[in-house]
Amino acid sequence: MQIENQTPFDSIALPMHGRADRATLAVIVKATFAFALDRTGVAADQVPIAYGDSFYDEKEGGGIRYESDLAPYKPKTDVVLCGKAYTPDNQPAGQVDVGLRVGPAQKRLRVFGRRLWNHAGVLSRRYEITEAEPFVSCALRYCDAFGGIDQVTGQYFDQNLSGKGFCPVSKKANLAGKPLPLIEDPRHLIKSPADRPPPAGFGFYHRAWQPRAALAGTRDTTWRLERSPRQPHDFNYHFYNGAHPDLQVKGYLKGNEPVELIQLTPEGRMHFALPGIRPLCRVLRTQNPEEEKIAMNLDTVFIEPEVHRFCLVWRGNAALVELSEAGIDRVTLSIESIETKS
Repeated sequence: MQIENQTPFDSIALPMHGRADRATLAVIVKATFAFALDRTGVAADQVPIAYGDSFYDEKEGGGIRYESDLAPYKPKTDVVLCGKAYTPDNQPAGQVDVGLRVGPAQKRLRVFGRRLWNHAGVLSRRYEITEAEPFVSCALRYCDAFGGIDQVTGQYFDQNLSGKGFCPVSKKANLAGKPLPLIEDPRHLIKSPADRPPPAGFGFYHRAWQPRAALAGTRDTTWRLERSPRQPHDFNYHFYNGAHPDLQVKGYLKGNEPVELIQLTPEGRMHFALPGIRPLCRVLRTQNPEEEKIAMNLDTVFIEPEVHRFCLVWRGNAALVELSEAGIDRVTLSIESIETKS
């Protein structure tokens, strides 16, 4: 099979098990753009398709920075941002609200300086939160959102195993001096050690965390012996969407959507728009002289404000009879413009 890529972007076509357990040729195009205030352009250095996950700490693993692009299908568009929060005018402050908007997807975070639980009084069993320490910038990672594992009891918060602030509450527990998360959702601020808010962030949501992990299906002995490496019968393809649940767009983004970054760069606010283009994919099958057009869905938007760039990933599927025999001679990729609706 030949791939004729007429775009400046990276691409790949892989036989995979797709929806309804059917063989499919997954066609993936990944484009990198540079952005400045009110304008974007094709980046000189194109980020290649990711064949595996990359981590913030490659040696120790840690949080996922960018998730593998190799998925047969995503039901929605993932909107993901990897970056930092900045205080206004780069002046030290105890907290700052940051915001991300890409078309209909939008989310705000409240970022704090270091805070601890402390006794409300000498004999009090109530706890209060210490004043946040001033900061200028703070990396936005789930290790600083609510969650974690309690080293004493072994209990854990299954929505974010790498976070901080999770403390099993009991009459004997002394929580004084325990840290709170740095990153919270303004709609679900922590007020008590017993609070269990969902983790707040803009990054990729780990496959092992709930509620995403439950979508992976039942992987028991029967699955291992009878179906592996195919997905379980109860596998839900929403599992492939790795963005925070609040940043998954139904019906896909199309292109030309406005983007707004609030306190995610030293400038304070940044506005631009996604490019109004999409890949045009045509497939020539062995037994058919006419090319078949394959719909390409924009299913991943990954923004990196620190280096003023973002990546877009489009994905399409061409049906196959079986994985071992593609029956496709050529895949041709080009670019077409999207008209802006007035």
